[in-house]
Formats: sequence, structure tokens, C-alpha cells
Amino acid sequence: MPKRPISRRVIASPRGGQRTFSRPSNFPGAQQIPLDQPRQNPVIPLDQDSIRIIPLGGVEEIGKNMTAVQYRDDIIIIDAGLQFPGEEAPGVDYVIPDTSYLQKRKDKIRGLFVTHGHLDHTGGIPYICSRLGNPTIYTRYLTSVMIKKRQEEFPELPPLKMEIIEENKKVRVGKYLSVRAFRVTHTIPDSMGLIIETPYGNIIFTGDIKVDHNEGEPLPAEVEVFSSLGKENNLFLAADSTNVERPGWSFSERVVHENLRKIIIESKGRLIMGTFASLLERIMFVIKVAEEQGKKIVVRGRSMKTNIAIAKQIELLKVKPGTIISHEHIDNYPPEKIIVLA
Repeated sequence: MPKRPISRRVIASPRGGQRTFSRPSNFPGAQQIPLDQPRQNPVIPLDQDSIRIIPLGGVEEIGKNMTAVQYRDDIIIIDAGLQFPGEEAPGVDYVIPDTSYLQKRKDKIRGLFVTHGHLDHTGGIPYICSRLGNPTIYTRYLTSVMIKKRQEEFPELPPLKMEIIEENKKVRVGKYLSVRAFRVTHTIPDSMGLIIETPYGNIIFTGDIKVDHNEGEPLPAEVEVFSSLGKENNLFLAADSTNVERPGWSFSERVVHENLRKIIIESKGRLIMGTFASLLERIMFVIKVAEEQGKKIVVRGRSMKTNIAIAKQIELLKVKPGTIISHEHIDNYPPEKIIVLA
């Protein structure tokens, strides 16, 4: 039987996203839509005095986080992530948000604000930004470096326009809206929430957060941040925390770090630690403790190596020469002196 030609297709997801397939070109199923062709959806006209908040992904799901806020002729976008589907979608590489609404109004887009460096908030940028007129991306320093590093994999795309936004710094975008950033706790440094100032009050997006606590009592720094926000003229709050629907508290990062330290110190043989490359604070902590204990780190995996290199580049991570070694040199050291990060 002759092989059918393989082509790459995007179809409209039932949940509003777009799915990228590697399938035979005559694969039966949902309507196939080219990346540059917006879907034809009826849209209710926006009243002049109304604010439109448009969740394009990330609501009641993990991944492809993206939301648009529109007031009159100004549109602000928060995050542009992707999603990795599971076994329920065989053949799907990833899901990106459906940006049809924004593509038709790209002349009104005043900026893309990225809350932190995880792929479920940044991964859609190479596939989305050029379709939206390549708007300026506003984010924190670490996140900007991670976005630029990934963009190197797409040399055919135009250069990104980036601006660093500092905590409490106000950025005026368009005629009517201003944006400020505030500090939040997450598993990656330089995470931020956003305060969008509108004529009717603040629209607050926390981004992904973990409220740091001590046995269920929020730490003073957390109370200070959110108490201060609560005193402002607020209109709408969009808070995001994974598994928030489950009662109780997740472990504080401090507790996780304490357990990691104990494991590293008490390990009697070679230690292999598997973790997401995006959990940068944990990775840096493991390297720090390994160095304190005179152990060597072997890094496996492209994303892990890239993120550690970025952390070293911006001096977020300072490592003594010889702490991180090549896997080829593992046998030069006793097993108990080796930690493999993968």
C-alpha cells in the first residue's frame, strides 16, 4: 500500500484552542483551518462603556493560558501559553489558544504581558505573536531571557519587541489603560501579577501563584501584598492556583527544600532526581546543597541544561567551577558523590 502524504494541520478545538496534528493529509475529522485563517465566529459588538474580558485558554484546564482585556480601542493580552495534551488526543503535538478574535483586531493590541517563564504561559509566543502584529512583550527580566532563548529556535520569525517591567512600575498602554506589576510566589523566579487600571477600577490577574505559608498561616510578606491590593479601587480579580479546588494547603517551597536537603545529605549512593526543568528554584537549590556537600551535578535533558545556563548567564545561579560535570566523567567519582538532574 502506498504511503499517504503527511502534512501538518491545525483544527479548532472544542474548548476554543487550536490543535497541531502530524497526520495524513486526508485524515477524516474536524474542520482543518490554516494557522493564518481566523475562524468565523459571531461576536456581540462591544458597548463603548463596557470592558470585555476574553479567556482564550487556561480556564478550568492546565495549559495554554491566555486572556485578553479590551476597553474601547485598546486590547491588552495576558500570557500566551501552550498545552501538551495527554493520551486522549493521540497525534496532537500541542494545543495553542484560538486567537481568531485578536487577529481581526490586531491594530488595537497594545501589548502582551507575560506573568512568568513557564511554557504554559510563554510557549505559544512563537506561533501567535506574528499573527497578532508582533506586539511589544512586557515581562520581568528572567522571563524575557527565557522567551528570547526559545525564540532562537525560530530564526524565520521577526525579532520580538521586549520591555522589562519592574515591580510597581506603571506602564501606560494605549489611550485608556495602564498596567502595574506586583510580586507573587511561584516555583520560578521573577513571577508577577498584573494590575490593569481602567476608568472603572482595577482588573487584577495574579498569574499562577502559591501562597507561601507556615502550617496554613500565610507569611507576612504574602499578607502585605494582598492586603495592599485590597485597599485599592478594584473591579475584578482573576486568581490562578493549580488544584485550588482541593481543600487544604500545598507544601510550602521551604518544606520541599528542607526535604530535598535531607535526601541529598543522607543519600548513600548515586542520586537521580527527576523534575520539571521549569521548576528553576528547586533546581538551583539542589545545585547549591550539592556544592555545600562536595557533590557533583550531572545535568541531563536539553531543557534542563538550557534553563540552568540561563540562570548562570543572568547570575541568578552562581556555581563554582567543577560542581557541574559532564556525564562522561561520572565514573571518575564515587557513586555517593554524584547527583543526576534529569
